[in-house]
Amino acid sequence: MKAESMFKVLESSLFWHAIARITRHLRPLAMACNVIQSSFCRLDTVLMTFGYLVMEYKKMILMETSDGETTSFGDTESANAIISSIEKHWEKSDQEVFIAAVILNPFYQTKPFAQHDFLTPAGLGTLFGTLWTRFYGTVPPLDLTLDLVKYLTWEHPYSNLQAQCDLEEYRANSAVRLILHLY
Repeated sequence: MKAESMFKVLESSLFWHAIARITRHLRPLAMACNVIQSSFCRLDTVLMTFGYLVMEYKKMILMETSDGETTSFGDTESANAIISSIEKHWEKSDQEVFIAAVILNPFYQTKPFAQHDFLTPAGLGTLFGTLWTRFYGTVPPLDLTLDLVKYLTWEHPYSNLQAQCDLEEYRANSAVRLILHLY
């Protein structure tokens, strides 16, 4: 009897639809957990992972149809709850440190951020000056903002950094292609 009822459940398309929906919701969270719990996770990785999660769950809410219109995907309530939870945790976090970590990653710098006032040289100087004072307990050096602008525009002494980033990205992509080819 019990086996027959289990077979009925397994034969039900509603059961498999529910499994697919649960998987769709858990896959981004599982990927984020794997990334954030890794031994090489850094602060910039955490912020980029939060951004990835919000984008994935927003995609679950709105999907583009073949005619270019946007339609609800049907997962609005649960996806909004997850986005709300991420935003609540972000509000409680030390946002300046995470943002600075992304900016100091030469592969990202300010690219992941929409245009905001804090991305101007003055805004970035204030952000990094505040963090300097917090970390070192001293007034930041006068040339901190100038050095930051040089870093963001690849000027000397950071002029070779772009080429090094390009080389490392090429090596990483080649390694991924090799691994994918082996499998």
